[in-house]
Amino acid sequence: MSKNDKKRKLLIGVISGAILLVIIIFLLWFFNRKFDITLDYNDGTKTKIVQIKYNKVINKKDIENTDGLNATWYEIVEKKGNEDILAKEPFDFKTKINKNIKLKAIYDVTLENDDTKKITISFDSKGGSKIQ
Repeated sequence: MSKNDKKRKLLIGVISGAILLVIIIFLLWFFNRKFDITLDYNDGTKTKIVQIKYNKVINKKDIENTDGLNATWYEIVEKKGNEDILAKEPFDFKTKINKNIKLKAIYDVTLENDDTKKITISFDSKGGSKIQ
């Protein structure tokens, strides 16, 4: 084997090693990414941000409301002026996360009496704390 062949093999080995290292670093970064889940409790308080790793699900314990109200969470799919346009269906907490998303709570209050009715209440913070 000539000196040129040895140099060529060494160069190929170095380049291959560098490419492999770049691929490993990229894969480590890609699978360890975290996404922001912005939670709008829809009660006049500030929003909360929870970070979720790529392809993981949101732990419902991370978003529980401490006041005991039953909230259904919807993804905010669009914003028109000050109005949030929500998804048609409630957010499925089995969904694996692969992007930043914003969720908004819609509260259901059930009055129990002879004539049970379901009332949905949306809070407007006009005059109160700003929702960010």
